[in-house]
Amino acid sequence: MSQQQVASRDGEKSTQANKWRTSLTSACIILCQFVQMIPMGAGINGSLHIVEGLGAPPEQALWIVASYPLTQGTFVIIGGRIGAVYGHKITTVVAGAAWVIFHLIAGFMRDVISLCVMRAFSGIGAAFIMPNAIALITINFPPGKTRNLTVGLFGAMAPIGAAGTFVYGLFFLVVEGEEQPMDRNGKIDYVGAYFGVAGLFLFNFSWTMMIVSAFISFMSFGMLLWYVTVWNQEVRGYSVLLNAAAFVPLTVGGAGAAMLSAHIVRYIAAQYIFAVGSLATLVSLILIATMPEQQSYWAQVFPALLLASLGPDFLFTASQLIASGTVKRSQQGVAGSLIGTVLAYGLATGLDFAGTVEYYTNNQGKDLVKGYRNGLCLGIGMAGAAVILPLLSVRIPKETREGWDEETIAE
Repeated sequence: MSQQQVASRDGEKSTQANKWRTSLTSACIILCQFVQMIPMGAGINGSLHIVEGLGAPPEQALWIVASYPLTQGTFVIIGGRIGAVYGHKITTVVAGAAWVIFHLIAGFMRDVISLCVMRAFSGIGAAFIMPNAIALITINFPPGKTRNLTVGLFGAMAPIGAAGTFVYGLFFLVVEGEEQPMDRNGKIDYVGAYFGVAGLFLFNFSWTMMIVSAFISFMSFGMLLWYVTVWNQEVRGYSVLLNAAAFVPLTVGGAGAAMLSAHIVRYIAAQYIFAVGSLATLVSLILIATMPEQQSYWAQVFPALLLASLGPDFLFTASQLIASGTVKRSQQGVAGSLIGTVLAYGLATGLDFAGTVEYYTNNQGKDLVKGYRNGLCLGIGMAGAAVILPLLSVRIPKETREGWDEETIAE
C-alpha cells in the first residue's frame, strides 16, 4: 500500500473521529440545558404537595417555584463574565457540581424557608451553567446550520428535563474547552456587570424592544404553566404524576418548536418569529382562562399546551442565535447571559405578579377559580403586548451567515 493511500485512510479516520467528537460535544452541552431546567418544572408541578407535606400554607408554594429562577436570573450575567475570564468549560463544570450538591441538600430540608434557600443556591449554579454552555456552543461552532441545529436542540431541552451528576461528569470528559480563557487577563467588575454588560446588546431601539418583548412573553408563559398546574391539582383533583403527564404535549411540541425556530431564523426576520411565539402563548392563555371548572382534558388544556410549545422555544432559540451572531467570540458568554437573564427573570417575576393579582381577587381564598382567571387575564394582556411590540419596533435581519467573519473573530 502506497504512502498516499495510507495518508488518505488516516485522514478519513481522523475526519470520522472529529465528527464523532463534534456530535458528542454538542450532545453534552445540550444535556446541560436538559438538566438545569428540571427544577423549574419540578417546582411548578410539586410545590403544592411539598408545602402540604411541610405543613405550610398553600400561598407559600409560589416561593418554592420562584426561588430557583429568581437567583438564576440575578447571577446569569456575572456567570457569563466569569466564564470569559476563567474559562467557559471549567466554570460550567464547577457550577454543575454546585448545582448537584445544593439540590441534594434541598432534598433533606424540612421547612419551606430552608428549601427555598437551597433552591436559590442551586439557581446560582444554573446561572453559571446556561451562559457558559451557550458560549461553548457558539465558540466551537461558527455561524451556520450546525450552530443553528445545536442551539435549537439546546432550546428544545428546556421543556424536557432530568439527570444531573452523569451529565456534568460526561461534560467534563468530552467537551473541548478554549485553549485559554477568552479574556485571561480580564477583571470582573461585579457592579458593572449589571449596569454595563447589557449595553453590548441594547445599542439601539430594535434590540431594546426585542429584549422587552421576550421578557414579557416569558412572564406570560410562566403564568400559563402555573395556572394549568394549580387548576389541575386544586380544582380538578389531579395527582402530581397525572399533572406531569398532562404536560407531555408541551414537552414534545417544545422540542419540535425549538428545532423549527433554529431552521426558520435563516429565512424569516426576527420580529415575525417573536410575534408568532407570543401569539401562541396568547391563544393558550385565552383557552385556559375561559375553560369551565370541570372539563375534559382534551377540550382546552391539551390544545392550549400543544400550542404553547411554540412560545418560549421560538423566542429562546431565535433570540439566542441572533445575540450570539452579533458579538465577538470572546463575548459569547455575555450573549448567553443576557438571553438567560430574560428567560429566568421573566418566569420568576411573571409568577409574582400573577400571584399578587390572584391573592387580592380570590375572595380571601373562597373563590380560587376567580383568582386564577384574573391572574390569567394579566398574562393575556402581557402576551398581547409581546405580540404587538416586535411587529412595530423590531427590525433585525435574518441570520444567514456561514462561518466566522473578520469582525466577529476580532478580539
